[in-house]
Amino acid sequence: ERYLGVDLEKFAPTLIATAYFDWGKDGIEGIESRRIGGLTLETAAWSDQTLGVEIHVQRAKRTFGTPPSFWDTYGLFSWQHPKGFGAALVIDHTTDPFEVDRTDTRSVVETGSRTFWSLNLNARLGSRYDAILFAGERRGGNACTSGTCYQVLPFKGLEVRINSCF
Repeated sequence: ERYLGVDLEKFAPTLIATAYFDWGKDGIEGIESRRIGGLTLETAAWSDQTLGVEIHVQRAKRTFGTPPSFWDTYGLFSWQHPKGFGAALVIDHTTDPFEVDRTDTRSVVETGSRTFWSLNLNARLGSRYDAILFAGERRGGNACTSGTCYQVLPFKGLEVRINSCF
């Protein structure tokens, strides 16, 4: 895994920009090569409210599969209020044959592309609780944070989470 990133905070706190490029492979997923590029823009121009836009594009190639190469495109538009509530619209588009072929239609093999849409709402409930509402469809797969990886199950529907900090 190799990563190159640039952060621009010259106009901070009103505008923060991050651009990155990542290349590597993922043996767990059977990906022999992948290239990822992304751009994040965030502004806090109106009374400490934050607007953000993220765009990430990935080109990957599997050791096996038809076709062996695929594209993933991810976009996010978010808004956050300083009092602790916000919203985000997420669009995740893929041509990955493992994601395009739906498991609920076993007799048919779908090809082409698939798009996952979701709306995420969050609110701070006092000093110890956060509420998160997810509506839409989420891809499954591995997710990693600070070197710890876990399995995220695919989901379609409405999800409510209450997080407690103690």
